[in-house]
Amino acid sequence: MSFDAAKPFHEGREKWSEERISELKRLHQLGFSAGQIAKHIGGATRNAVIGKVHRLGLEARGRKPAVH
Repeated sequence: MSFDAAKPFHEGREKWSEERISELKRLHQLGFSAGQIAKHIGGATRNAVIGKVHRLGLEARGRKPAVH
């Protein structure tokens, strides 16, 4: 795989439409993880979802404690 400096980093990613933001908020409220949300809405990475949650000012959730 080669690096193409002329190709924008975000190419192939979908923009955050109102519909996608609404779905992100709904899934976040239901307790879905960022990775699960990214897979569900498509066109976004886990990190993109985390960033959008932060920019929207949604309540951050920590990791669930490990079960022993």
